Amino acid sequence: MRLLVAYLVASTVLAVSGGIVFERQLRDGLVMSMDTALQARAGEIAQVVPEAGTELNFQDEPERLTTSRAAFAQIFAPSGELVEASEATGRRPLLNAAELATARRSAGCLTRRLNGEAVRLRAEPVARPTGKWTIVVGGSLEPSQSAISRVRRDLLAAVAGLVLLGAAGVWLLAGAALRPVERMRLAAEDVHVRDPASRLEVPATRDEIARLGRTFNDLLARLQEAMRRQRRFVAEAGHELRSPLAVLQAELELAAKPGRSRTEMAAAVHNAAEESRRLSRLADNLLLLAQSDEGVPLARPQRLPLAPVLSGAVDAMTRRACRRAVGLQVDAPTGITADIDPDRLRQALDNLLDNALRATPQGGDVIVRARRQDGRILIEVLDSGPGFPEGFLPSAFERFRRADDTRPRDGAGAGLGLAIVQAVAEAHEGRAEAANQPAGAGAVVRIVLPR
Repeated sequence: MRLLVAYLVASTVLAVSGGIVFERQLRDGLVMSMDTALQARAGEIAQVVPEAGTELNFQDEPERLTTSRAAFAQIFAPSGELVEASEATGRRPLLNAAELATARRSAGCLTRRLNGEAVRLRAEPVARPTGKWTIVVGGSLEPSQSAISRVRRDLLAAVAGLVLLGAAGVWLLAGAALRPVERMRLAAEDVHVRDPASRLEVPATRDEIARLGRTFNDLLARLQEAMRRQRRFVAEAGHELRSPLAVLQAELELAAKPGRSRTEMAAAVHNAAEESRRLSRLADNLLLLAQSDEGVPLARPQRLPLAPVLSGAVDAMTRRACRRAVGLQVDAPTGITADIDPDRLRQALDNLLDNALRATPQGGDVIVRARRQDGRILIEVLDSGPGFPEGFLPSAFERFRRADDTRPRDGAGAGLGLAIVQAVAEAHEGRAEAANQPAGAGAVVRIVLPR
């Protein structure tokens, strides 16, 4: 309807404007044609103006001054006296004194009303030895005005017909163009994002409507994938929370039983505290990943040297590494600086070192290394364990994904460590990578940062 109204307004304005211009051009053309005819008549009448004396004789050429209503003439002597006139005009001068004076200087045309109708006049001076005569010829504009009126009526009829036909065409074309959109809208009302097979029907027209349908289907697929991941995330988070909550509840129930010794009470409280810390870490990790999904900035980078951050993470794990008889080394040149958030980077390094210490057998080594490569900065954590299973690497950074039992672990985590490493790397406008070292030398996880 809006397209139709816009078309009607625009086409009406254009048609009326064009009609006005055409009518004006037609009127000007008719007047110009009449002026040319009057000029020719004035030239014919000028031939009978005497070279000497003031007597005019039209007995031999009476057609010079026609007596019809459509054409007439008057002749003024040099004194300004009307000496000859067509019967249609009578003896009343067509020009007043001022107009007659102007006509004696130069020829000109003007329009006025005579006996109730519009006429066109041409006044033209004729120089003779006896002085300047003035010839006034004229004709009725009635035929021209009648023609213009007929043209105006025909234009109005044609414009009305064209506008109505165009409006019908616009209505039909707009309806045909928007009908697929309405079908898609109705289909979209029945689409359920929980149904992975729900899609809009895309017309085989290869036009804007078809591209819109494909775009909607792509959007729907992304929404369905996001909901699938969200449902999986919630389900797996709930599953991870059940275990520590169950252990915590059991420990507290055991501690509450009568007859427990002080040692047993202390052990139960210690175990409950461990499970509480595990729950706290899991909640923090889930909150961080949720903020990452919502686009909340996780990092506030500042230009800092990398070596102190890496050394701090290694120092915090030294006691645990000693208990497991695992060597822990840092290889970070002091000259390397980067735009980093030290707290977030430390969080990622803690997760990587925790995984590496779990996977490395006694007598093995874990190395934390920083280096420059191809204009980027690489932070790597290498262990000497069995490495990642090959089937695990493509999904290593997915949430709640764990390597299988061929990679030994003591106290398996929730499977969020590498996902957090990836989130921290992306917050620094970098990326995370996981791979195995050559010849089964162990696993390597790296954080790639821009220079």
